[in-house]
Amino acid sequence: VIDEPGCYRFDIIQDELDENKFAFYEVYEDRAAFDFHTTTPHFLQFKKVTGEVLSEKERVSFCKNIYPALGGGEASICWSSVRQDDVEPVDDPAFTKGSLQVIHAPHFIKNGRVNEFIEEILE
Repeated sequence: VIDEPGCYRFDIIQDELDENKFAFYEVYEDRAAFDFHTTTPHFLQFKKVTGEVLSEKERVSFCKNIYPALGGGEASICWSSVRQDDVEPVDDPAFTKGSLQVIHAPHFIKNGRVNEFIEEILE
């Protein structure tokens, strides 16, 4: 995902109190970039392999950025990203044009299947 066109951030986090609860936090240049992401081989493989470990269907929320924003307006959103092996943030006009799509997608994993899920997302 790190080299996927239009994907600026892709984090997978695990709840500290409920080991079965994960969330995907993704930032894309626009909806088209997210739609493209859902057609990639790695996404399709992930859906195929992890489908059986989910305790319920994930809920994807398309969100708008509230903070950070420069100048107080949605159109002035300013993002920065540090890619693997980079020391400085990526300088890309997409981070300041305000069209980014922020995705939040909770994933709830069946009891006893957490390690299997983690192994799959790390492949």
